[in-house]
Amino acid sequence: QQHHKLLRYIASRAGEAAAPSSKHTGSPVSADGETASSLKRRAEAARVRLDAVIKVAEPAALKQELGALEADASGGAVWEHDPARAQALMSRVDALRSELESLQRFQSHLDDCAFALELMEAYEVDGDAAGATGVLKEAVASVVALEQGLDSWEERRLLSGPYDARSARVSISAGAGGEDAQDWAEILERMYTRWANTSGFSVRPVDRSVGDGAGIKSSEILIEGRYAYGYLRSEKGTHRLVRNS
Repeated sequence: QQHHKLLRYIASRAGEAAAPSSKHTGSPVSADGETASSLKRRAEAARVRLDAVIKVAEPAALKQELGALEADASGGAVWEHDPARAQALMSRVDALRSELESLQRFQSHLDDCAFALELMEAYEVDGDAAGATGVLKEAVASVVALEQGLDSWEERRLLSGPYDARSARVSISAGAGGEDAQDWAEILERMYTRWANTSGFSVRPVDRSVGDGAGIKSSEILIEGRYAYGYLRSEKGTHRLVRNS
């Protein structure tokens, strides 16, 4: 896509070479106030972070492990004689593929930003401030996507427990607090369900007991997705709701 824009830019310059220019000069500024110089600093900081991520992740080693596991999984013997091991093997394969795809996506965001900055400089040299501003907007979007991706990757590195990458089963009980406690238990159920949905996890009800007058007596839901348990493992104990009267 970026290369097509560069070709269009070259073609437009060829067609306008003999025409008088009505364009104005000026440093491009994005809608949120981002300038070319500030964006370059952000892009450089993101590049340094990505270099550190790649050094820690070791993509070459990940590819080697993935190749070995895929070769092991391609044989039917492991599925016939040890289904549990086969399932664990495929889970690891999926995790490796996801990690490598994330690293590739980070690099693509960085490359898109670098290319957009080069194109923006070409527009600036030509005095096309409008064109430079348009490309700056795309460069900002690439940097933001990269920064958000790196934030998520770094956060997941903290979830290094033996079960953190697995799905989670959440149990909620109203206890002996009557209708108020049952109402509060249902609020908690909705809260965890909404959080899971907005976080990209799937939610499946396992068991649910409706309250006598309002709310629920108990609920058990399965939140499925990578790192669901890691994010939720600290959600334990008693959650209290205090009414101010």
